[in-house]
Amino acid sequence: MSNPFFIAGRIQNPDDFVGRKAEISRIFSALETGYTGQAQHFNIVAPRRMGKSSLLYYLTRTYSQNIPHAQAYRVIYVDLDHPRCHTRSALLSHILEQLGIEHPLPLKLEEFYDSIAEQRERPDAIWPVVCVDEFEHLIKRKDEFPDSFYDTWRSLGNNNLLSIIVASQSPLNQLARQEKLTSPFFNIFTLMRLGEFTPQAAQQLIARGNFSPEEAERVLDLGGRHPYKLQLAAKLLYAAKADSQPVDWGGIKKDFRQQAAYIFDDPAQTHWTRRWSRKLCRWAAAAFRTVGRLILVIFNRNEHADDNAAVWAGVVTVVIILAVLLGWLNLDMLKNTWRFIFPLE
Repeated sequence: MSNPFFIAGRIQNPDDFVGRKAEISRIFSALETGYTGQAQHFNIVAPRRMGKSSLLYYLTRTYSQNIPHAQAYRVIYVDLDHPRCHTRSALLSHILEQLGIEHPLPLKLEEFYDSIAEQRERPDAIWPVVCVDEFEHLIKRKDEFPDSFYDTWRSLGNNNLLSIIVASQSPLNQLARQEKLTSPFFNIFTLMRLGEFTPQAAQQLIARGNFSPEEAERVLDLGGRHPYKLQLAAKLLYAAKADSQPVDWGGIKKDFRQQAAYIFDDPAQTHWTRRWSRKLCRWAAAAFRTVGRLILVIFNRNEHADDNAAVWAGVVTVVIILAVLLGWLNLDMLKNTWRFIFPLE
């Protein structure tokens, strides 16, 4: 059986797509208003390998099952890495072709606008939803795509002629400022940050491998809930088990860290370091909370205070002890500080 885990490129088959239920529901609910003439636009923001491209492509493949009156919509995917998207005329022509709208060649910006607007007046009009991936590539080509280009797109959106969903590694308005673009187009979007998988989505993904509970736990420990890293960890284990040899977990971890470091250019950011950092933070918080509750009881404070109050009481106590040990506080200063923090009732 072929390896069911993917680490290269966007996911093509909707059946292989996992998670993002909340984001998908939110986007499709917003797109429903397009049919009534109220356009909404989204900027999906996430670091590399978080699944932005797969999410955009999934929307284009499943909208017919998720939007009422889906026959009135046309949701398309535009990959700005494609050579046809590197010039203004070719990009606009590529979009209209996918929408099934006839247009002249070569295509001018105003002709693109008119083509979209005119089809909206026809009895068989569609509601265009344009999903644009890797939007950074467009912004960096300022000579080909100046502010006037984005102003046209803003007008299309504001006049309820289409909906726009774009994916980028940073928010569009931040990218625009970096490139000194001033079009108000970059402010029409609802920001949607794409994070790691939910625990349920992570478990759903791991279940594809038919791993034992112990193996599934070790895959999750290695890859965390990061979409790419979890797929990578599961893929390595699945391949190792396919060899019908005892699983070499040391070798799997080594391969995982090498490949993760190669993709993300930062060995320190592999999941195991973050995992231990989170554990240390939890242990520290628990220790501060225990000390804080003890102090609150000693000074006749409410021993049932919430966790935050107990943690802060513990932090203050530890800081004072360290200050005394280091000679920063003498006895009189300590008494005054203690009375200030824990005044007599």
